Amino acid sequence: MITPLVFSLILSLVGLVAIIAEFFIPSAGLIGFGGLGAIITAVVLVFRDSGSLYGFIFLFANLVIVPVVIIAYWKHFPRSFMGRRLILSSGTGKEDIMEKNGLEHINVGGEGVSLTALHPAGTAVFGEKRVSVQTDGEFLDKNCPVRIIRIEGNRVLVELADPVKYTPDKQKEQQT
Repeated sequence: MITPLVFSLILSLVGLVAIIAEFFIPSAGLIGFGGLGAIITAVVLVFRDSGSLYGFIFLFANLVIVPVVIIAYWKHFPRSFMGRRLILSSGTGKEDIMEKNGLEHINVGGEGVSLTALHPAGTAVFGEKRVSVQTDGEFLDKNCPVRIIRIEGNRVLVELADPVKYTPDKQKEQQT
């Protein structure tokens, strides 16, 4: 036979599990309120069956343990087995994006040549890697030397690599 104190402990644990389940099951708060009701019922039963001393001990234990367990669970859940499967990774890390887009071999300051005219976006080659690039608004001709100034997510921003040596007139002379 289950004693009233053991029944109250079980009811309190069921309430705690219901409150945690509320985070994952859309129920408009019904499961969470049910869990809260189970904890309150457990406290009332301890007061009724075991007296004031045990009632207050049980009440204060619930007031401390329930929030601590919920906070600890919520804090460690993303690293748990289930959390890694339910929570999407941000995937916004620079390394993740660069690796996904094949940009892991380029760095800020790297120099290359534009394959297309950059008006202001186009394609450039850095070593043997073709990369979609963009300028900060300036227009650059085809075959311009470019330098990477920033990498923002999957955007590679470039500028004219050596503005002193390069002028559009010199480039046209070289092509003829």
